Amino acid sequence: MLSRYFYKIISIMLLLSGILLYFFIPREYTETGVLWLENNNSRMLYLRGTIDNLKITSWNSDKVKINYTKKINSNSKKSANKKMKNLIFDTYTLQDYTIFNPVILSNKKKSGVINQLNLYGEKPSLSLEICLPELSKFNIGITKGNVSIKNMNSESKITTENGNIVLQNLKGFYSIRTYHGDVSGDYLQGQYKIFAKKGDVKIRHIKGLVSATAPAGKIDVQHYNKIFAQK
Repeated sequence: MLSRYFYKIISIMLLLSGILLYFFIPREYTETGVLWLENNNSRMLYLRGTIDNLKITSWNSDKVKINYTKKINSNSKKSANKKMKNLIFDTYTLQDYTIFNPVILSNKKKSGVINQLNLYGEKPSLSLEICLPELSKFNIGITKGNVSIKNMNSESKITTENGNIVLQNLKGFYSIRTYHGDVSGDYLQGQYKIFAKKGDVKIRHIKGLVSATAPAGKIDVQHYNKIFAQK
């Protein structure tokens, strides 16, 4: 008799646990989309904000294509959709440059637009894949996130405060800077100025000039041509 009641109590407890897990354990919600920007090789693309993963590559078009993915963990689909909807893309174009800035709208009327890092509660993550004409110039300055640059022939600047930077099959002139992350590269031509404050620098198959500084890390460069590295 006691064992029968015991099994009933266990079954009820398991049922209640399942209900609690369903309603209170956060689930991942995702939103994807595509944005288009007008651009040309003489116009600089400026990108600012917080981006968890950023990929930049060339493609056979004179337009700029941005594939975005928003993700958020929430126990409410309504709340998740609202937070992802508040993550918008502020874009404007002038004669010499285009500015693209992911921002989050504040729920407070007096605050207006705030940075993603200041958002309270659930925070959506953002991943971008930007396809540019091969000769496009860009200036990347993000507060957090990993950056990957591939198949470009450019004169550009990339900075991330917290994240790794990966360079692959590039030509041109680049200024690379990360404060908390590593820098790695493969099949590079041109001139590269690299600074990794608290990370390592590892470059393979470089043809050109590299100035690499890693105050708290290691520098490992294999090159075809002239190399200058300082620590």
